[in-house]
Amino acid sequence: MAREMTKEKAIQIFNTVLSFGRCDCQKEEIEESLKMAIKAIDQTRWIPCSEGLPEDGTWNLFTDGKTISVERYKFDAIDHFFPNGRWFSLEEAVAWMPLPERYRESEGEE
Repeated sequence: MAREMTKEKAIQIFNTVLSFGRCDCQKEEIEESLKMAIKAIDQTRWIPCSEGLPEDGTWNLFTDGKTISVERYKFDAIDHFFPNGRWFSLEEAVAWMPLPERYRESEGEE
């Protein structure tokens, strides 16, 4: 059974490929590291609300283009956000982004 790909291992694979133009890795390792990179990129981009909304009940970042708020999206409710002292409603939100994964002290350990 293959070991779970860690961020550190994925970065090592990318750095090896960048430095030497190749990597003495298994094909599965390269594929898994690419999947992690795609997921990371996807989690760090604003998604226009016109392209779809987050999963019901999940915490996300929302913006109306001027202000950013961390809110739990609820499909059956119209929430009013109060970030930085300014109200805006879900209807005013133009984009959203998933929250990053929580920090874990054991992340760097293998």
